[in-house]
Amino acid sequence: MSEQINIFSPEFASDPYAVMAEARSQASVMKDAIEGWWILDPADIAEVLRSPKFGKDLNDAQDGINKQVLQERGHWSLLYMHGEDHRRIRSLVAKAFTPRAVEGMAPRITEIAEQLLDEAGPSFDAVASYASPLPIIVIAEMLGIDPADRSTFEAWSRDLALAFDPFLDEATQARVKRSRDYLAAYFARAIDERRARPTCDMISRLAHVQEEDGSKLSDDELVDLLALLLVAGNITTTDLIGNALHALLSDRDQFDALVREPNLAAAAVEEALRFDTPVLGTDRIALEDVEIGGCPIAKGDWAILALSGANRDPARAQSPDTFDVRQAAAPHASFGGGSHFCIGAPLARLEATIALRTLVERHPRLRLADANPVRRVVLGFRGFSELRVCVGEGR
Repeated sequence: MSEQINIFSPEFASDPYAVMAEARSQASVMKDAIEGWWILDPADIAEVLRSPKFGKDLNDAQDGINKQVLQERGHWSLLYMHGEDHRRIRSLVAKAFTPRAVEGMAPRITEIAEQLLDEAGPSFDAVASYASPLPIIVIAEMLGIDPADRSTFEAWSRDLALAFDPFLDEATQARVKRSRDYLAAYFARAIDERRARPTCDMISRLAHVQEEDGSKLSDDELVDLLALLLVAGNITTTDLIGNALHALLSDRDQFDALVREPNLAAAAVEEALRFDTPVLGTDRIALEDVEIGGCPIAKGDWAILALSGANRDPARAQSPDTFDVRQAAAPHASFGGGSHFCIGAPLARLEATIALRTLVERHPRLRLADANPVRRVVLGFRGFSELRVCVGEGR
């Protein structure tokens, strides 16, 4: 193991958990291959997530490739905003994602899952036919997107997820920029239309919302927020469903346990979030010189929090490298923490739970058609580009 974690290495792409476990055995903090520091110890990660000494505002970061890439490529106003402005904008959208509000969407999510399985054949790609369209349909309906535009929105959101990679080739960078510009123009038109003719969707509510103190979203903030909701509401939930299904089908006993007790679906989702999370890490920016795990971190430095590695820490789980839906719920950090805890966590949990429960009820003899499905290589995310399954005996 070198003195750095290289997230661009083939070893990391193949098995990031083994790389981070080996790194954690050597040090609790390790230099990143680009810039900044990987925080590997769960206690240190929890401390950074809560600490007022760390923030998210890009203006607080030292100049470097991370800051440059995020400023040039993304619409991340809520993701990379901190303090009062972040609280203001987050409060405007939070009501749509409370557990109570989300729970009311369960019948519609179930209906979508059933329809998607109706359209799938005896052999299908569980990503393209199920895990991907389900969350994109849900978030598109919440936003009020024309159903005819959903496939375009899915392509745009996948392109925007690439924006975090600092080493994209020129052609891919150009495609990401086009998708970003197309999406911004689409949302700008939608906002104007909703202000003229309000409906019951989220775009209308956000376009007209106003807090008690009179503050409201600027048009640029609203466009950025909608773009973030689209990407976050699609990519990560798709990967969560795909990763959970792969883990279940890789161990027949686990899948059969869910077949016998479909109500274990929620536990299976939590175990998948711990065992094979769709987001490998999150980041913070040091607001002052600070020491973490005995390592001095300078003001403006990036701290990359290894959420996925912490999830498999032996101190946190009985069998950290084993997927077990009956394992006593081990804590995980897959939704981050602190003021930037994932606002869409209740929706992601519900979508994945319904997706798994509906699938095992419809296809109790489902099996993997390919023992080695191809992982989708997108920096910071973990999922499958394809996950082919068969309906049938296959035992």
